Amino acid sequence: MDENDLKKMAVLWHTVFGDSEEEAMLYLSRYATLGNHITVFKDNRVVGMAHHPVFFTPQGFTVNYLYAVCVIQEMRGKGMAHRMIHTLLNAGSNTIASVTIPADEGLRRWYAEQFGYRYPAGEPLLRFHSDYDFGSGNHSQDVMMVRITNAARYLAEWARLNPDADERFSITDSIIPGNNIGCRIAGGKLLTEAKSAENAIDIADIYTSHPLEINDLTPLTLI
Repeated sequence: MDENDLKKMAVLWHTVFGDSEEEAMLYLSRYATLGNHITVFKDNRVVGMAHHPVFFTPQGFTVNYLYAVCVIQEMRGKGMAHRMIHTLLNAGSNTIASVTIPADEGLRRWYAEQFGYRYPAGEPLLRFHSDYDFGSGNHSQDVMMVRITNAARYLAEWARLNPDADERFSITDSIIPGNNIGCRIAGGKLLTEAKSAENAIDIADIYTSHPLEINDLTPLTLI
């Protein structure tokens, strides 16, 4: 990703979000060069992009933050945003979850219905420890949604923090194949086993039934 490509991305950012190209470059020059994003080119211009940078929590979890998903006007309605997000979610298996801040209620429903993002049971506001504002510009509106990307890692952390839990269930995930596993939680540990049709839980419901606090984020570049 060279400087010229970043400038083309900044043009799309400005067109869709209204921020100046200089403001867009503050993010792109620091984070887009680390990977964890998809950029779609057509006729030597950027027509779509989606970002999924890595963040750390105080507990040591790593999560992705789905950010700046946008498609140029004439390319919308053709599934590009869906394909980009689907690809990023499958590429995020080294982290335990993906979080995002949808801009409006329509997008919240879309993220929930298409990808299984859910609201947290506890503190709903994302906090970022960075000199760059990853949020909406108004912290009171930074209400996050969560989607588990690695069920085994996520539940292993949950089991460690809940040593008295004793349960067995299977997970169903239509987007990330690796999350279709059988789970046995006991003694503070997760044991994966053959998936069973009994006690099946959709991946979208795991976060609400087995919550972890992942709303306090520091970007990878500051670790």
